[in-house]
Amino acid sequence: MKQRTMRIFAWIGAVVPLILLITVPFWKEFALGLGRNLPPCYFYSLTGIPCPGCGLTRSVISLLHGDVLMAMRYNLMPFFLAVIVLPLWLELWFYLFHRPIKLLPRGNWFIYGMLGVYLVYLVIRNFIPALQLFGT
Repeated sequence: MKQRTMRIFAWIGAVVPLILLITVPFWKEFALGLGRNLPPCYFYSLTGIPCPGCGLTRSVISLLHGDVLMAMRYNLMPFFLAVIVLPLWLELWFYLFHRPIKLLPRGNWFIYGMLGVYLVYLVIRNFIPALQLFGT
């Protein structure tokens, strides 16, 4: 891919999330309305065990309301994603201003480590009731 095209996509990837963050008050109610009209989780309905995505919508809705603790109680996935996405977004901004920097490790061990931590969270959440840190 040409350098000019890469920079255009980098600017789009850097500016669009910033615009979305700035305009949250304008589209928040629309997003909340969409979240209320989703069907129940089929996996949970069939098995009684929360899937990795169970509580994710409620978690994001709680974050939109500013209730971080309740969001953590529903599902930790937005926080795991923030650990990965925010540093990558900052790397993009550094790239745009000709200061390339790597804030996240690029090895497979980091990806597998994050997946491992999330899987441990899921086991605690679903299969060891005495150790449940966060409920669904």
